[in-house]
Order: sequence, then structure tokens, then C-alpha cells
Amino acid sequence: MKNICYFYFCKELNQKIKDNILKLKNISIIFYDSNPHINQERLKIILIFCKLHKIPLYIYNNYSLAIKIKAHGIFLDSSNKNLSHLFNKKLKFIGVAHCHLDYFNKLKQQCNLIFLSPIFFNKKYSPYKIKSLIKFNLQTIYWKVNKALLGGITKKRIKFLSSLNELKFGGISYFEQ
Repeated sequence: MKNICYFYFCKELNQKIKDNILKLKNISIIFYDSNPHINQERLKIILIFCKLHKIPLYIYNNYSLAIKIKAHGIFLDSSNKNLSHLFNKKLKFIGVAHCHLDYFNKLKQQCNLIFLSPIFFNKKYSPYKIKSLIKFNLQTIYWKVNKALLGGITKKRIKFLSSLNELKFGGISYFEQ
């Protein structure tokens, strides 16, 4: 594999994860917290770590927070259909799609990168929703935007991705092993 870009979805950082992140090049962190009252202390630790090591930080579905902390961009999940952010040219937008309809919504939202999910089996999705690499290649062959893999990628499964020329993927379990 020639070019690998990593995206780590995190709520908090511990020393083991920090060490794993620092071993990698081309990594970005996506801070997500489903709690509407975000733990400011955890976010501050992640923000300082990212600025110290020049790691791009994306905020999950929270436009006002991304502006407030001067994040690199915003991660828009598949349920987010909001177009109000389009006037801001300083932020980059990343989206996730599960089908072609989601893909077209993310194009309208001017996402620079779109994740297709899920690629491998994980606890979050049923086995019937898994895309696999063959479906990923077929579904994204005509995509006019950067694409990435998401869902169930572990260090054991990374060998299956060696057939791709350029690899971009995101996850949690890959970084926490």
C-alpha cells in the first residue's frame, strides 16, 4: 500500500492511544461525543494534543463547536442533511454514506471526503449491511470525491486492504489494539 490516511474516532485519549497515534503519519482525529453536554476537559486534552503534534481535528456534527475551537473541519454523519454550513470556506467537511442517496446528500454538503460504511462486520451493524471490498469498489467506482473505508477495520483485517492503491480509513478498534 502506497498512501495510507488514518482517521481515529475518539471520545478521549489515554497514553496507549496517544502512543499508537504518534507512530502513524497522515492521521486525523474525529472527536465525537453523543452527549449534548460535551465534556470540555476531555475535548481540551484532545485539542492540545492535536495542536502540539499538528494533527487535524474534526468535530462530529457540531458546527458551532468546530468554529469555537478552530477545528480543522466537521464530520457529518449520514443522518445530517443540514446545508447551513456551506458559507464557511475555512472548514473541511467529511461525511459518511451507507448508500447512494447518502452519497448525493454529502455531495450537496460539499464534503471533501466521504466514508462508505460498514466494510467489515462489527457490533453496530447486522451482517446483512456489510459492504465488503468488492461492494465498496463497485459502489464507489464513479464517485467524484475522495473516498474512505469505515467500519470494523482492525490490524488483522488490514491485510485485506492491500489491493487498494490509495487507502483511507477510519475507525476505533484499529487504534485501540
